[in-house]
Amino acid sequence: MIMEDTIKKLIRLNVELEGVLRVAFDRPCAEAMDAARDKFAEMSALFAGLGKAPVCEKAPVADEPLKVAPEPEKKAPLAPLDPAPAPESATTAAPPAAAPRGDIRRMLTLNDKFLFRRELFNGSDTELNDTLDLVASMASMREAEEYLYDDLQLDPDSDSMRQFIEILGSYFNTSSR
Repeated sequence: MIMEDTIKKLIRLNVELEGVLRVAFDRPCAEAMDAARDKFAEMSALFAGLGKAPVCEKAPVADEPLKVAPEPEKKAPLAPLDPAPAPESATTAAPPAAAPRGDIRRMLTLNDKFLFRRELFNGSDTELNDTLDLVASMASMREAEEYLYDDLQLDPDSDSMRQFIEILGSYFNTSSR
């Protein structure tokens, strides 16, 4: 169980390390490189504490080709059945409810999160997350823009804000389908 927890932490750190390395690549600065070194040191310490893993029956070999299952045969689609006539009361039924929206955070890459947290939310992860939660609960993109521009006083002309708005626009467009 300890090994599983450590491996989960290593996976999380690996993702974080990739993010800070991408930031360092896009915008070379000492802070990004320091963050990358810190993540790498943390990962190294976890690896050192792992000890020996139990022996596997067959260790995976990198040169071994992956075995792919053959695709199943495709069958011709069945002809659609004639739908039964709708009852009279069906025409007066309420319109279907909007589909529930997905998690807005899934639309942000790790780089996006670093950028928006730094550029728009004064480095505060809490402010970014609170804003994302609030925006996700809003009914429309227009409402989100009013909140961001009027209440939070974010600069609509900044490149970071344009990127943020573009992602939010995609979120509202995909969730309304």
